[in-house]
Amino acid sequence: MTKKTFWLFMLAANTLFAQVPQTQIFYLPMKYDSKGSKFNFGDLQRISKKKGYNNQPSFSPDSKSIYYVTFMDSSNTDIVNYNLSKKELTRITNTKENEYSPMVTPDGKYISCVKGKAQQLWKYKLSNPKKCTRVIKEFDSVGYYTWLNKSTIISNVLPEPFALYAHVLTNDTNIRMYMGIGRCLQTIKDESTVLYVQKRDSVDWYINALELNDNEQPHLYFVAKCIPEEEDFAILNDGTILMFSKKNLYKFNMIRDTRWSLVQSFDDAPIDGFYRLAIAPDQSAIAIVGYKGKKP
Repeated sequence: MTKKTFWLFMLAANTLFAQVPQTQIFYLPMKYDSKGSKFNFGDLQRISKKKGYNNQPSFSPDSKSIYYVTFMDSSNTDIVNYNLSKKELTRITNTKENEYSPMVTPDGKYISCVKGKAQQLWKYKLSNPKKCTRVIKEFDSVGYYTWLNKSTIISNVLPEPFALYAHVLTNDTNIRMYMGIGRCLQTIKDESTVLYVQKRDSVDWYINALELNDNEQPHLYFVAKCIPEEEDFAILNDGTILMFSKKNLYKFNMIRDTRWSLVQSFDDAPIDGFYRLAIAPDQSAIAIVGYKGKKP
């Protein structure tokens, strides 16, 4: 590499990193008493080590590790796995395309993700990540997604205003359902229900629940109005929704509550705010994305 080529490479790399959000992954141990709706948190720990973009965490089914995406080099994002007990980072993918939103598939055999410029949904075999398969055939522009069950995926589809789609894998059917939705999609455990954010305009956002059963018509119902300017949330097993606003964590129980209530403030955290979050399947912890500067 000539000196001129080197500096052109460095300029391109710096431009790339300037364009992506500066985010880090944090791990927060948690004990939750559903009877009293009480929380007890351990020490907040930053688990991502690389500067720049670290995002979209999800837990392994056994709650012992966290998958997320990061720039392992200066060219593109790859999927990594952080082992919580060993405190070790393992690279899962090493490709020439960006990967986003990794999560273990319902059968536990693959890690699915949004991949490439076309933003298609693919899955990598966990026992051999070099083997990958396209999940939703002849369909791209997937922004975010969640597995409703083994045969159905719910996704946020580009461009704006984002559309909510249901993808039935057994017969390769893609059904557009609603327009003007947010990026966060969360499946309620053991139910055919997904929660998403509906955006009426730039400020009026609320969480809806969409129930999809095989032999019934879809049932849609209102859950809660979002905290102003926030759209990222996660759900505990008892139906309690967690959402951050800057450094403050709030909760809203879908059955009992009529308004959001403050759980805890994390004013000492070395960031400007939190937004995305994921809850461990055994409810022992939360993985949170912290950001510097303006919220992504």
